[in-house]
Amino acid sequence: MRKVDRETIGLGVDQIKLRISGEEITGSKAATDTYITEEELQVAVDEAHRRHVRVCTRAHSRDSVIISLKTGVDMIYHASYIADESMDMLEAAEKAGYAREHEIACKAIQEMRRRGIANLPGGDYGFAWTPRGTYARDLDHFVRLFGYTGMEAIIAATALGGELFEKPNEPGKVLPGFYADFIMVDGNPLEDMTVLQDITKITAVMTASMMNRARFMFIVDALSL
Repeated sequence: MRKVDRETIGLGVDQIKLRISGEEITGSKAATDTYITEEELQVAVDEAHRRHVRVCTRAHSRDSVIISLKTGVDMIYHASYIADESMDMLEAAEKAGYAREHEIACKAIQEMRRRGIANLPGGDYGFAWTPRGTYARDLDHFVRLFGYTGMEAIIAATALGGELFEKPNEPGKVLPGFYADFIMVDGNPLEDMTVLQDITKITAVMTASMMNRARFMFIVDALSL
């Protein structure tokens, strides 16, 4: 574990992600299974932290979430089988497929929202059932499945991203000195989050660099009036 950590960090990464549980799509390794011991994970975490690199785990199973918490992992992806009791130190969930995992995960995220635990949109894209370019569905999931308000979902997708990457004073907010990309929408996402999924409703996209140019053009136009 130390050798892999050191070799990976030597390549210049600032985060290490470990897949420590199964996943239903494999057909043989269930999401409720864990494929690493607490001792092995602890070595990986300690070595990475000693070199000031954060550790992430892909942890679906109950035990994988527990050992992630116990060993000081910085970010846990999925945590599908986390439950009420496992918010305090996790609780077992029945072995099942995606349908049961979906039900448990939704309830868990609803409870995490109630407790004020930060959740951000984003996941695995590039598969047939989650093609690239469909990311806006995440925001609708936050509202429809997890109980977030429209504004809470938007903040999770923007401002919280800066905090996650330890740059809370740079991206994700519309404030002086921040980087922000803007999307102009023909509709109100706070009333209907699915408007963000309709490409015909996206009337303009402006990046931070374009905004600076647009601001200059606006000043020039104003002076010519």
